[in-house]
Amino acid sequence: MIVELIQSWEINGIEQETLVTDKDERPAECETWSTDSAQTPPGVGLLVPLADGQSWTCAFTITRFDTGRKYSIVIRETREMARAGGEGLGNTGPNFIARIPLPV
Repeated sequence: MIVELIQSWEINGIEQETLVTDKDERPAECETWSTDSAQTPPGVGLLVPLADGQSWTCAFTITRFDTGRKYSIVIRETREMARAGGEGLGNTGPNFIARIPLPV
């Protein structure tokens, strides 16, 4: 699972987007997950197994939002699949799941 905070704007009617940076100038994205809530460093999300699924939690501290830009959370996933020819496993790459607009 990959969670990103993106900003978007238009140039000549063409939408542009980029990853937002957090207060420490790191990309506001989370693609590494831990199941240990006591040992989750910055940039690592918390994965909690539940009886009927999983809970994915991550946080970013953003100190500035630019006027005239739209912000969204984008969720992507990678899937592990058997490779053709039976040579181990490979990832499908990040597949889009959802884009959630934020009212900033």
